[in-house]
Amino acid sequence: PRSTTKNEDRFPTTAFKKDPNLTLNDGVILFKQTLNKEISRWTLHRRLIQAALYTRRPAFKPMMTAERRRQRLQFA
Repeated sequence: PRSTTKNEDRFPTTAFKKDPNLTLNDGVILFKQTLNKEISRWTLHRRLIQAALYTRRPAFKPMMTAERRRQRLQFA
């Protein structure tokens, strides 16, 4: 049996499109916090492949936020 419904499958798709730096583990935590339902990272991986979003581990997370970058430019 499926652990997620069709409607729940849309959530990770939109989340990973908004933030491509998310890792699978981040996605599982986000799914649990938002929808209050536990899924495995392999389930999330399959759902993303079905949505044509192929996961890859980012080389690094962005060190500076856009707000911090703006503050540094104002300072200089």
